[in-house]
Amino acid sequence: MWKYDEQSVDKLRKVLSFLENKYGFSLRIEEPRYYYYETAECEVLALFEIHKVYVAVGPIGETKAKLLRSGTRGGRIDVKIVSQCLDPNYTFESVPWDAKVDIEKELEEYARLLKKYCNKMLRGDFSQWSSIRECLEKREN
Repeated sequence: MWKYDEQSVDKLRKVLSFLENKYGFSLRIEEPRYYYYETAECEVLALFEIHKVYVAVGPIGETKAKLLRSGTRGGRIDVKIVSQCLDPNYTFESVPWDAKVDIEKELEEYARLLKKYCNKMLRGDFSQWSSIRECLEKREN
């Protein structure tokens, strides 16, 4: 389990501040390791685990309900996987569960990917979600 580290939280808030400033997200904290950035349509979860951080994006609220009614699963997906589904030329290496990573560098990479590949979703447009879900299912098989 991740040990609370105030410096990591400060880095998170600094690096992902664009979500609040540019897109109007609000930050909600659940336990000291779950950080939810939310609008009415979109949720970005930053999760600290052991010596790592993961950032995932997904629809919420009525946007998620519409996707479910159309037969597309909601839920959050890691931003790196979303990016790879949208751009097959983007690659990343899986990191072993017990490896230590540079939290700030990792957060900066997630912020870069959110800005580059998730701009529509951050604005509440999940029109690409069904193709991302199809890509995810192919990855799992």
